[in-house]
Amino acid sequence: MVEGIPTQMLQAIVPYAFALLGGGLFIHLIIECMWRLVEAEAILENPLFATAIHASLRRYEWQGDVLGIVERTLYLASIQAMHPEFIAVWLTLKTIARSSRWTEEKRVRGRALFNNFVAGNGLSILYAGTAAGMIEWAKAPEWTGDRGLALWVPVALSLGSIALLAFLAAVRFARDQELRRRLSPEAYEAIHERLPAQLDP
Repeated sequence: MVEGIPTQMLQAIVPYAFALLGGGLFIHLIIECMWRLVEAEAILENPLFATAIHASLRRYEWQGDVLGIVERTLYLASIQAMHPEFIAVWLTLKTIARSSRWTEEKRVRGRALFNNFVAGNGLSILYAGTAAGMIEWAKAPEWTGDRGLALWVPVALSLGSIALLAFLAAVRFARDQELRRRLSPEAYEAIHERLPAQLDP
């Protein structure tokens, strides 16, 4: 045990920190990259509406990070309480609230928005489930070998997240180069330098 912190408390703090902070960082970076790819591809289809598309996708981004922290806390707590069905109920409520937006084929395709929604929630469930596993594996007797899973599974998930992020970053770089070729210098700079509020009509 760490001096001043009981072992049982530490076994709960570390998994929650992994899910909320570590998971939050990786998920933010991955989903941010995916949103920028959605933005780039929508702009490449409708270059005349570049700044409007940019503005529509950059609104209220901070809410996604806050909601992600809340959701991973709820997911982890529901798994610990042996009621994982809560996750299905929560996702159903979220799906109903957003379903109309996903069927729209406007400047940003509804399917692209839906795919980002699924990816973000899938990652949140994955990190919460891993954290719940860490808590249980850490309680296992040493002779079972399960305690090692409390370390190696989150490490593997983190490495997988880094690999996914590297792939998305490479794709994003390619799309960005295409945007640079297709847009005027002014439009390209507006998308990359100006804040969303400055682009609102």
